[in-house]
Amino acid sequence: MKKILLIILALLAFINVFGQLKTTANINLDIQSSIPQNLDVYIFKEGNKILLKTLQLGAKLHENVNIVVPIESNEQSISLSFSKQGPFGKLILMPGEQLTISTDLSDPYKIFENTTYKGSKRTQEFFIFFTESLKLGKAYTQAKDNYTDVVMTGKPDTVILKHIRDSLNNLNINHQVDKGLTTNSPTILQFILSGIEVYGYNFTVSQYQSLKDKFKDDPYTLNLINTCENSTVAGNGINYEVNAVKLGSYITNFTLPNRNGKMVSLSQFKGKYVLVDMWASWCAPCREEMPYLKEALQRFNKNNFMILSVSIDEKHNSWLKAIEKDGTIAFIHVIDDKGWNSEIIKRYQIRAIPSNFLIDPSGKVIAKGLRSKDLILKLLELYKKK
Repeated sequence: MKKILLIILALLAFINVFGQLKTTANINLDIQSSIPQNLDVYIFKEGNKILLKTLQLGAKLHENVNIVVPIESNEQSISLSFSKQGPFGKLILMPGEQLTISTDLSDPYKIFENTTYKGSKRTQEFFIFFTESLKLGKAYTQAKDNYTDVVMTGKPDTVILKHIRDSLNNLNINHQVDKGLTTNSPTILQFILSGIEVYGYNFTVSQYQSLKDKFKDDPYTLNLINTCENSTVAGNGINYEVNAVKLGSYITNFTLPNRNGKMVSLSQFKGKYVLVDMWASWCAPCREEMPYLKEALQRFNKNNFMILSVSIDEKHNSWLKAIEKDGTIAFIHVIDDKGWNSEIIKRYQIRAIPSNFLIDPSGKVIAKGLRSKDLILKLLELYKKK
């Protein structure tokens, strides 16, 4: 009897250990040129960002950190955030995986290029996809700018440039849609679905059904799929609403602190054309828009035009460094430092950044979602009418 009891206890211990192995994953972070700062580890549950732990890093040429992550489903989405360098990419771990990350912090603006990932299939899948998306996005933006430059000069021969622009846009759309249909990762699909309203791609009715069949056992992802399908015209273009601000509406006033802590209100700028631009230092697409916003301000600042730049950064230091790095001191900068829980996000129902809207001197919204040189074209149109 005692022998049987010992065997049962041993089996229970084995099952317990086995269960622990299956419900955790490990991250080994190998850091070159570490500096004194905190490293926050976040996990995501049904879209909610939850702080798992905070680690303290020292000033070392080489530092090695091991992080154990709980896994409650087939995969766990994780993000790391340095208190001085800011967010550090998206990680996707499955039970039992060992992810090794090697990074060099010597240049805070090249961390993405100086980082490699080994040992996590879906993390590597995401970064291969994300890197290719960046390349295609930059190529499309350049082609779009080339076409816009010719249009702005009034030259009639734009057929070839327009064809190049549209071809690159189609490549980018196919890249997003194809990955959405082939990935088995809920996190990667969620990332792609979040870009529908921003970048203008979409799935057909049959493709949406395929996604619902594949992720039928994941309630959160299934809800996102249904939400996207119901809020867009599947297969027939897309509603580009990344915020609830309506054309022709009048924006309610808001007041936020500027870089010096002084409170600034939108109502102070009544009588001017104001671009209200929502962004964050960790948002790569937001940062890529800054040269276009600077160009617009340089061209039209004497024409009663200004930019009210609203950051949702949670870390003031990252916000201030980004302003300096991007050379946007001439903008009017304010901050609502609660991230996606910011009051400004809730008020205008911002679903993605960058997000912007252009207000005329009376306070009426006359344009929104102006990307790259679209803002300059809009301002040229407005001032030609005067």
